[in-house]
Amino acid sequence: MPRRRLATLGPALLVAAGCATVSIVTDFDHAADFSRYRTFAVAGGHLSINGVSDDGNTIVKDRIRNALVAALRAKGLAEAPEHPDLLVGYWAGARSRIEIEGMPPYAPEMGPYWYGGWWGPGYTQWWTRTYEEGTLVIDLVDQASHRLVWRAYARTEIKPPVSDEKVREIVDKAFRAFPPRP
Repeated sequence: MPRRRLATLGPALLVAAGCATVSIVTDFDHAADFSRYRTFAVAGGHLSINGVSDDGNTIVKDRIRNALVAALRAKGLAEAPEHPDLLVGYWAGARSRIEIEGMPPYAPEMGPYWYGGWWGPGYTQWWTRTYEEGTLVIDLVDQASHRLVWRAYARTEIKPPVSDEKVREIVDKAFRAFPPRP
């Protein structure tokens, strides 16, 4: 893949395709007392495209950071660069995926012997589609104990360019279940 294509994919990390869904899964430390967390600081994160680091893409990094700050403020936490209760980190990546679909040559209504039976050997028709899949992992770490207390995984099909609105939409969806209820 040419370097130029990799550079254009960087901004695409989190853009949901027109009808693509965003899949969110969260996990948390059931022993953590989330009511005591009042402040946070964004520690930073990493970007990668098909396994190649894209940490120089400050445009996407700034968009993710701004979305994280807005989402946590909306949850009632205050940003505190010094001595925060929670440290926020993330990893965002994109990778090329291929979807393959096959369909037998004869319709199922033709009976139980339609494939390799009465109708002779069948030939399956195949379709392939290449697309980019983006993943964002968000970690909240208890600053005092240095233990991971909450993690969100977001995954969706992506297309360039990423917009502030799309990044915020994905981050906001990730934080819908925060703070968790054991």
